[in-house]
Amino acid sequence: MATLDRLFHAARTVAVVGAFPAGGYGTNAIENAARYGFTGGLYPVNPRHKEVAGLPYFPRLEDLPQPADLVVIATPAATVPGLIATAGATGAGAAIVYAAGFAEAEDQALQVEVRAAAAQHDLPVVGPDCLGIAGFVGGFPPGWALQMRAPRRQGRVAAIAQSGQLANHLVGNHRGLELSYVISAGNQAVLDAADFVDWLADDPATTVIALVVEGARAPLGLVAAARRARANGKPLVALKIGRSTQVLVEEMVSGVEFFIGGRGGHVPTVLFGLGGVNTEALKDVAVALAPVGPNDARAMAHSLRAAARPPRDVDALVDAIVRVSQLVAGCSDKLSEIDINPLISREVGCVAADCLVVAR
Repeated sequence: MATLDRLFHAARTVAVVGAFPAGGYGTNAIENAARYGFTGGLYPVNPRHKEVAGLPYFPRLEDLPQPADLVVIATPAATVPGLIATAGATGAGAAIVYAAGFAEAEDQALQVEVRAAAAQHDLPVVGPDCLGIAGFVGGFPPGWALQMRAPRRQGRVAAIAQSGQLANHLVGNHRGLELSYVISAGNQAVLDAADFVDWLADDPATTVIALVVEGARAPLGLVAAARRARANGKPLVALKIGRSTQVLVEEMVSGVEFFIGGRGGHVPTVLFGLGGVNTEALKDVAVALAPVGPNDARAMAHSLRAAARPPRDVDALVDAIVRVSQLVAGCSDKLSEIDINPLISREVGCVAADCLVVAR
């Protein structure tokens, strides 16, 4: 595997494929660059537009004035293998893939295509199904899919998380956490936690490594990387999510993805909108003061502009919105926020696939 230097602070030219004037992950990555003082070359790539965030578009990766150290890919899953191959062929140093729809969605063939394209050009790839890398080291290149707050003090702790939602809460926290990097590893088609720990073991900006994993794709590699970090005087603090001596079999949940969120404090609110990657990309969200009754909750469920993805069991969604709003209102002095994303609407009922609660 090639060095990860061009993925991190050595990246001086960055191409963002799929940035749109209307916003979305690619545009967020470009705007984050301005907030965090990136002074290198930024090249939005999109054949259908002329300008975004004051920067001219390039139709293709092949049209860039120079090879990109980092290619950020914010396009649908089906386009990713071809873009990885093109990025490698044009001399790119690394790539980040935001799109979902690979092995985590049971599309093993598409995942294999990504690995093959990356292997052909020895191209390090973060993701897919990730939020990228957020760096708080001065001049860090754009790589985070969601909007980042104003710059904060650089810390010495780097965090690696397979959970995008957990990684995003580390990036967006308002408790004064000082971090060097937050890495959203995604489903680790090419780079995995061991690769990141191995690179951070030599990173002068990082003195402590935090790791939150659901599973290790290459456990021996992770052990070797952890030993390198320890030899360099860097503690590795790891949290393995879930433990059992039994074999766990979980139902594969499918349906329409929504999210329900809540914010505590002096003005408790409840939020409802499309879930998964659409939460940030479409910003189609209904907000109300908590608590809400069934009629208001039903109005929220029917208020989304994306009528092409209607709820399946509206009554179940209404009940979920009401219950979350009651929780937020009743615990507003103790609760900072709650995010259930995705909440999967089924033919009958709904299922919370992931939930994060942050106390005040």
